[in-house]
Amino acid sequence: MSEKPKVNKKKEDKISTVAKVNTKSIDSHSSKVMSKVDKVTGNVENTVPVKAQQKLTSKVSYTLKEKHTTAKKPLPSLKKLPVQKPVVPKLAKRVTAKTPKKIPKTVKKIAISSLKKKPLAASNKPVSRQVVQSMKKKPAFGTVSGTVSILNKDKNKITAIDDKVMLVFEAVDKKNKKKVVSHYYHIDMKNKNYHPSALIINVNDKVGFTNLDKFKHNVFSLSPENRFDLGTYATGKRPDVTFPKSGLVKVYCNIHPEMATFIMVTDRGYAQISDINKRYQINNIPVGRYKLKAWNIRGEIEKMVQIKAGKNNIDIVLD
Repeated sequence: MSEKPKVNKKKEDKISTVAKVNTKSIDSHSSKVMSKVDKVTGNVENTVPVKAQQKLTSKVSYTLKEKHTTAKKPLPSLKKLPVQKPVVPKLAKRVTAKTPKKIPKTVKKIAISSLKKKPLAASNKPVSRQVVQSMKKKPAFGTVSGTVSILNKDKNKITAIDDKVMLVFEAVDKKNKKKVVSHYYHIDMKNKNYHPSALIINVNDKVGFTNLDKFKHNVFSLSPENRFDLGTYATGKRPDVTFPKSGLVKVYCNIHPEMATFIMVTDRGYAQISDINKRYQINNIPVGRYKLKAWNIRGEIEKMVQIKAGKNNIDIVLD
């Protein structure tokens, strides 16, 4: 005969008490669930059909089971969302007195282009000669030409070949003055003569006096605006002089009094020496007022003249 295993009474008592507690809790929970179902079905029976009641009871039972089986989740905290302002389309700002003074370059260009005159539409009407001439651009330069006459005491013309006349047109307006670059000029002394005997230069130009004779020469000038004295020097030497001011410079030799040369210093003037036939012509002179200076050993003249566009004929008489 096999022996029965020994059972601890204390353990048995604990198990029985636990089982009783579990059965009681299940019965109480099921009774609560069914009471809720009855309430829901009882309220719905009078108004809802049978099939709908069955569906509703099944849904309620499922939701109640789900509540007890699943863990309760905390509700998410509702944060205050920022209030969005209504979007309003931006309108173009009106130009007022409060707008900044500085205007972009692009705006300036557009404004200037809008102000430009539009070309006139072509018409079939004939245009008069006066309108055509007015539409033509007038030249900004003129040409001056003429003859020079030298009179003696009896008011008769002198026709000597060596009587050259120096002419200078000095502009009254500084804008019309000639654009020049400083130069270096040469005057030779040979056979007791200066070569050339007349010279026109600009202010701050230099002139070198070369002795080509076998004997000494002395070069000087007593002209108040450009006074100088190079002293006496032998053959082959060439001292020079700078002329800082405008005006006529008469140069002599202290050893040989018959020697003389004349230098006209201009302040960017339009100048020329007359030819053998006592004629002159100067081209490309800007239109405007000028001071005319003409000089010869037998006479000189100074007067104001007006140079116009095109050809200008000015004859000069020296007495």
